[in-house]
Amino acid sequence: MYACKVMDRSKIQGRTLSNLKNEIALLADIKNKNVVGLKDMQKTLNNFYLIMDYCNGSDLEKLRAARGGRFTEVESRLILR
Repeated sequence: MYACKVMDRSKIQGRTLSNLKNEIALLADIKNKNVVGLKDMQKTLNNFYLIMDYCNGSDLEKLRAARGGRFTEVESRLILR
């Protein structure tokens, strides 16, 4: 199962575009069980589409916010295991 991240190209310019290209290149090269895998990237005139492994459950940002913005070292180990 996969997830698709859609980004509006009109809102991505300059340094943000450069950072996105670097992130895509990095994710394409990394093969690690603790990193969401990038399967494909497509672009149209209006959008970028990142096809990634689907992660069941909540996203890490929501979990971090619910925990007051930080994880303890022990919590971090459990999450990244």
